[in-house]
This record gives sequence, structure tokens and C-alpha cells, in this order.
Amino acid sequence: MARAAGLGKGLASLIPTETEQAVSAPQTVPCSDLTPNPFQPRQTMDDGSLESLAQSIRTHGVLQPLLVRQSTGGYEIVAGERRWRAATMAGIAEVPVRIVDFDDRTMREVALVENLQREDLPALDIAESLNELVLQFSMTHDALAERLGWSRSAVTNKLRLLQLPTAVRQLLSAGDLTEGHGRALLGLQDLSRMEDMAQEAVERGWNVRQLEDAVRRSNAPQTGNAPKAKRGGISTLPYGFAEEHQIEIAFSGKPEQLSLHLRNLTQSEAHRILSLVDQNKGLIFPGK
Repeated sequence: MARAAGLGKGLASLIPTETEQAVSAPQTVPCSDLTPNPFQPRQTMDDGSLESLAQSIRTHGVLQPLLVRQSTGGYEIVAGERRWRAATMAGIAEVPVRIVDFDDRTMREVALVENLQREDLPALDIAESLNELVLQFSMTHDALAERLGWSRSAVTNKLRLLQLPTAVRQLLSAGDLTEGHGRALLGLQDLSRMEDMAQEAVERGWNVRQLEDAVRRSNAPQTGNAPKAKRGGISTLPYGFAEEHQIEIAFSGKPEQLSLHLRNLTQSEAHRILSLVDQNKGLIFPGK
């Protein structure tokens, strides 16, 4: 039988052929006898895609058997949970299955591989599943890479996403930031700084490259506050926070009648600055 497409080196063997030991011939079982894979890496399933699959199943039936293993009082789904859920939505009473004899580690691996084949598994769900394999079965990054057919760096980069603070991970889960944004934020050492810059990236709509630039500026040593050269009568000052947040601060006019220019602010940032000025007007404008 041809090697299963897209499984990566070493994992095609996890989806056994019908001639392999401990694999049953296809048979049908009631949907009510099946329970989800307890190691399912996908935390959520899109209702729209399930309904679309359910409509297909109403028309054509379940064409590919689910992989299941026996459990107390029924069967646990190894691979095919979406087909099972969609069949239930479609009102199908029974589905085809093949019974396999898998241990927990293989259950986790097959569930992960099945979802990776769909290419829409969230990065954090992948990271959590990889971490479970590391913790539960003492697998090294090299061993995981070999099993998945990935490079070691790909495994390590996925796992590093779990080092992000909870608030940032929530932004990734919500789709406000991408995996690339998350990797860029890991260039910061301070967790609270990660949270602040992540929120700023969302507010400003930064792409990954813009966020990487902001992280580099944040990590760069400050060079002092000496005025920059004048351009067209406007003198700009390299305040640390301004360089870090891509804000240009400039003065123009006579010393007694200066105009202050702040460029590249969001509306909410401008309002917060004006609110702070108003709250501290006695300090900023003494005697006025």
C-alpha cells in the first residue's frame, strides 16, 4: 500500500494497513457507542465546516472508516472525530470503523497527525500536543522531529510559543495575532513587555516584520536624548519610548511659542496622552 501522504517521516506507519496485526476489517458500529479521543489536540471545531461535512455525509455517507480502539462499554475514536460529529449532525445512526490496538502515545501521535494534515490546526493547539508528548512520554525534541518528519527547530519553535504569557496566547487563539507575531514577541525578555507590545501590535495593525522591528528597537541600548538635526525648521528628539513605539516627537517655532508634534499615534493613545496632561496640568503648567 502506498505511503500515506503528508504524514511525515515515521508516522505513515501509525495509520496501519488492513494486513497489519491488531487491525480489524471495516465494520459498522452505532455512533452512540463512540467517544472522542481523550488526546484530541484540536480545542474547538468550526460549526460551519462540520455542517458542510454533514451535508456531504447525508448525500454520500461516511466514505472513510474511522480508526477506533476498544474501551469500557464502547470505543474511543483514534482518528475521525470530525466525521463522527458530522455523521451525528446528519442523523446517521452507524459509521464504518476499523478497530486498532494503540497505546496512549500512539493515540496522541495519530490524533496530532490527522489534524496537521488539515493544515488549520491552531499553532497553540499543536504546541500543547507536542508538549504533552514531551511530558508524558519523555520524548526529546529530536525524537519528536523524527516522528513528525519535521526539523528539530520546527518542533522547538512550536514549543516556545508556550512561553508566551497567557494574555498574549489569548490574542493568538482569538486570531488577533499570528504565530509569527508570537515568535517575534519571544525576542523580549520581560513578560509584561510582551503583553504591552502584543496589545500595541493589535491596536496598530502591525504585521510580523513591523513587530520584529519594534522588538529590536526595544532591545537596543538607548543612546541618550541629544536633539537630532533640524529638518525644515523642525527639531526631532529621540526619546526612548518614542523610538520604541515608532512615534516621532518634534518641536517647531520660536522658543517662547513652541509647537509640539506627535506623529504615528493611534486615536486611543492620543486621548490617553491628553488625559494625562489634563490630570497633571498643575505640574506641567505651574502658575497658570
